[in-house]
Amino acid sequence: NNPQFNNNNNANNKGNRRNKNFQKGKNNERIIFSNANQGNPLQSNLALNPIIKHTIESATFDELYKGLPDICKDHPGSKIFEKIFGESTVEQKEMIISKLLPEVYSLSKDVFGNYVIQYLLDVTTPENRKKIIFEIYNRIKELSLHMYGCRVIQKAIEVCDINDLKQHLIELKDDLIKCVQ
Repeated sequence: NNPQFNNNNNANNKGNRRNKNFQKGKNNERIIFSNANQGNPLQSNLALNPIIKHTIESATFDELYKGLPDICKDHPGSKIFEKIFGESTVEQKEMIISKLLPEVYSLSKDVFGNYVIQYLLDVTTPENRKKIIFEIYNRIKELSLHMYGCRVIQKAIEVCDINDLKQHLIELKDDLIKCVQ
């Protein structure tokens, strides 16, 4: 019996598909579900457990920071990230950027993580933009050809100082036609 074709299994999953990111908890609060765990509560990732209890409106900086970078790879998590980052102090923003820098490449290739990197490129300081661009140095061609990574490269071209980008874009010189197609 292939579980994919089992009618009972498919019937049980229909409700999860309709609302796969949120489900009502006991006290009518929204519980966040992970796309990576296919609709199961984030019980397997202990760093995210505190945030399960909260709606997007009530998540805190500490919960966000503890769950980074995994929160960025989830649809509601990426929305929580944008809200908390926007409300953070300069020091907190620096902490977040420092924690995410080693993850810039993997987040750029993630279905929701790429939005987080684009958001950071849009709202962060020019100095932090340079740090983010440096993290994808020597991977610009690969990201330019990637379904989600190309969006990060496009955003970088839009918002970064051209002099900061010149040295990095040379990487595309020989493959520009391939990247455009």
